[in-house]
Amino acid sequence: MKHFASLDDIKKATEEELAAVEGMNEGAARAVWEFFKGEGRNMKIKQIAAVDQNLAIGKRGSLLFKIPEDLKLFKRLTTGHVVLMG
Repeated sequence: MKHFASLDDIKKATEEELAAVEGMNEGAARAVWEFFKGEGRNMKIKQIAAVDQNLAIGKRGSLLFKIPEDLKLFKRLTTGHVVLMG
């Protein structure tokens, strides 16, 4: 199973490397690869994360925190933009 340590690593990845990520299908891998080779190449990228004291972002496939105000803020900041999660 493939993992990437940073967004820069994802930008540099081949389609095959992206497709090796658990849960990623070939179509999604191609879309991510094309995004970073095309219009996303020079795009400003922001990271949004809620983490616990151990820097965990989730547990058993769910968010660690479900704070309505945070979810509304996330929606406001990301609506109309490309969101890469994982």
